[in-house]
Amino acid sequence: NLELVLWASANGGPADYEDHAVAHADKTWEHNVREDGTTFHVVAYNLDGTVDYKRTHQGWTTDSTWTRGQAWAVYGYTMVYRYTGLPRMLERARTLYDAFLNGLAEADRGWVPYADFDAPLDSRNPRDSSAAAIVASAALELYQHTDDLRYLADAEAFLEELSGPAYLTAGSSYQSILRKASEKWGEDEVGAMFADFYLLEAMQRHAVMPRPDPVVTGSWKGFTVYDAGFADSAGWMGWTKTVAAPYVYNYPLESWLYVPDVTEGPSGGWVYSFQSRR
Repeated sequence: NLELVLWASANGGPADYEDHAVAHADKTWEHNVREDGTTFHVVAYNLDGTVDYKRTHQGWTTDSTWTRGQAWAVYGYTMVYRYTGLPRMLERARTLYDAFLNGLAEADRGWVPYADFDAPLDSRNPRDSSAAAIVASAALELYQHTDDLRYLADAEAFLEELSGPAYLTAGSSYQSILRKASEKWGEDEVGAMFADFYLLEAMQRHAVMPRPDPVVTGSWKGFTVYDAGFADSAGWMGWTKTVAAPYVYNYPLESWLYVPDVTEGPSGGWVYSFQSRR
């Protein structure tokens, strides 16, 4: 929510609006962020500015990490850096981002986390596509600020997962673009406008972002591979992402394929089957 204050300060509003926003961001960092870069959801203050208590409203427990709260923190500090250029804001965004990815890796949860990083993986801990969409958009902005290619690669992985049939609502009764968003831990998976908004923002950022020229990094099934993952089969089947081979994603077919080692059939061409990599 600080973006409105910062935008107003930069577009004719009182200059001290930025000071207030920075002070708030500093105070949030002091009390909402743990030493390992994870976040408390709620911090309540006394009238004298001291902390009264900390709790969660949408996560599992006070000491667990609500996934979307962590995503908001990554996005928020990245945005504050955009407006202020303060190095500490960028450093904080990167720390929070690393903590988000650590939470994904610890449980091998793919690129779309559950509602709480620490809660048991049961029916009360739904997926939250909105958290992935928010961080995907933030990662693209972090790439713009740092030129660190890992942010670009991660953002594309987030978007690839969100663009698959497990999360897009095409052919369903959903009114949203994405399914499997979460209001909070303990509630059902839903469609959510904040998941859709940040998915579209990330897609738009990705579409207009200048990227380095592709680098040839190998070959796959006789086709040139660029940037350690993308093969161009030209008129045969177009672009294919091969990083998880033999499970590959074919963009013209918009599907995951299983391509075994022997890929030429009796009449030529690939032998493959439609199959999720999960």
